[in-house]
Amino acid sequence: QHSAQSLIASASCLQCRVRKQDMVAEREAKWTKDGQHPQQMEVPGDVILISGCSDEQTSADVYNVEQIGHMACGPGGAGGACTTSLLLCLQKTPKPAMIDMLVEMRKVLKQKGYTQVPQLSGSHDISLKTAFSVRNGGGGGKTRALFVGINYVGQKGELRGCHNDVETMKAYIASQGYDEKNMRVLMDTKQHQQPTKDNILAGFKWLVKDAKAGDSLFFHYSGHGSQLPDDNGDEADGYDETLVPVDYHRAGQIRDDTIFQELVAVLPKGCKLTCVMDCCHSGTIMDLPYIFTADNEGISGYNSGKINNLQQNPEFNWSKAAMVGLELFKMYHQGASGMQIATRGVGLLNQAGFDWMKFLEIAVTVILMLVARRPFPDIMKAGQQIIARPRANPQGRKVPAKVN
Repeated sequence: QHSAQSLIASASCLQCRVRKQDMVAEREAKWTKDGQHPQQMEVPGDVILISGCSDEQTSADVYNVEQIGHMACGPGGAGGACTTSLLLCLQKTPKPAMIDMLVEMRKVLKQKGYTQVPQLSGSHDISLKTAFSVRNGGGGGKTRALFVGINYVGQKGELRGCHNDVETMKAYIASQGYDEKNMRVLMDTKQHQQPTKDNILAGFKWLVKDAKAGDSLFFHYSGHGSQLPDDNGDEADGYDETLVPVDYHRAGQIRDDTIFQELVAVLPKGCKLTCVMDCCHSGTIMDLPYIFTADNEGISGYNSGKINNLQQNPEFNWSKAAMVGLELFKMYHQGASGMQIATRGVGLLNQAGFDWMKFLEIAVTVILMLVARRPFPDIMKAGQQIIARPRANPQGRKVPAKVN
């Protein structure tokens, strides 16, 4: 009880300290222009995801992928539809505009009988005319790439094309100036480190370790994707999208919440991460806030001039900030003081770019309700109620770089 009271006092103190800075920030804030939606939360890093929005097709569809082109290699020319169509597009046009890349990918897929629709997601509402590149425009930073290809050899649902996807994608990334010494490959072969759940999560941490502005990071996954019932109430459809490690029977799957926390929320401003997900249920598997689907409606909207940028993703749930509270709760159980917990909260919120006042309140609420052993659905409901409250500044407050 004493620790909880100390936490409240510390959090309240920090809120008072930041209030003056916050008022200044509000006066200086630039309000959104007419026709633009208010941005509720800023994800600092520059993240883009190329995937498919059809849940029925992935690297499992290996029977005719060799007809797409000569990029696929290995047994039967097997490979993933998303990976192969993307690489063929980039082979034809090295740095296409995002919209042209998606349209070309869809054209290739449709010609070969695929129903998969290419999709682009991002951390910012970038222009669809932006040139695609896996390198950071700022330059000067390090390159690092993680590749995961899982054929599930000897298991039910065995695939044939995922190893080939990794080999062809790795060759492309190397051609873009990525240092092979800074590449990590996980595949279920005797020659490679196994793509277990622990190894994939360790790969996430390795990929973003010491990331800074100017860095270029790349992540490619080819394997099974799936869904699990949402375990924390943050998904509108009631399901978490997942990656399926080779040892999923024993270790379980990797939820989209974890992917967001490990790869997206931790990236600093100016750091670029490009991801290609060739798996089922990949459309929202990174929970990015902006999206464009290259279906008839999306392409028609672009051609008519109604859509020029990535659009706000209706599936994105801002309550993921409650994960901050979960981490702080671990500190509470380890005996950390209220001030230590609150200070750590400042760091986490600042790192992730969350709306300062609102999400600190969510974090504190989560901690206190966990201390009181309240049911998790009640905790999530409380967080949602905080989020739903009207905002005084539609542009959102940013966490100050320093609290005096």
